[in-house]
Amino acid sequence: MTGRYRSRISPQIQAKKQAQSQTSSSKLSGLSWMLIMAGFAIALKLSVLGIPFSYFTTYFHELGHGLVAVLVGGEIDRIELNLDGSGACYYWASSHVLPALAGYALTPIFGALIFMLGLGVRDRNSRIKYWLAVGVLGTMFSVGIFHIRDLVTLLILAGLMATIAAALYWPRYGYLFLKFIGVFMMVDVFAKASYLFDYSDKGDHHALWQLTGIPMGVWIFVWFAISLVTLFYMAWVLFRLR
Repeated sequence: MTGRYRSRISPQIQAKKQAQSQTSSSKLSGLSWMLIMAGFAIALKLSVLGIPFSYFTTYFHELGHGLVAVLVGGEIDRIELNLDGSGACYYWASSHVLPALAGYALTPIFGALIFMLGLGVRDRNSRIKYWLAVGVLGTMFSVGIFHIRDLVTLLILAGLMATIAAALYWPRYGYLFLKFIGVFMMVDVFAKASYLFDYSDKGDHHALWQLTGIPMGVWIFVWFAISLVTLFYMAWVLFRLR
């Protein structure tokens, strides 16, 4: 006579499996949202609707030039932002290589900090990243305020600061918006750097070629690499977030 055997899963093991399944689903959902945001950022970049978001990229690009100029012993004269999404940073420094490199190099990192704000405060590690981002971004905006000489730049910068403040005040949807801004900045830097292939007589890559003799294309690919590494790192952070 063959006996019957019925296996049973203990409630603890079953609950653990359900928790693991939910965590895996949450991770995939988070990564899916990031891919959607990246696609939406590219779509906006191809239209005039992306100009307001480009203000973030332009501001931190120009600020990156100025901050590194200060670090190598120079000084920021003024920062200008234009309504069409362009801008300029006027500075002087004893060495121009690092300041010229910093514009495109630091912008995706600033985007990552804004993305960190969008992650909110969920555990001890995210709390540290959150307040680090608040401190760094607050300092960056403060630095900019002291180097504005025109009304248009002042209004644009005030709008950027108000946008981040409003997103933090209404975190339910604001955190998602901040993550989108961060992704947009990383994607926008990649797009703007790719435009430089069409310009061989001006731009940061041209200045670096004149200063170092290294081909302009090398600098463009360096900026590509920084943007992609930062974007993938944020995806990894989102995947590991529980």
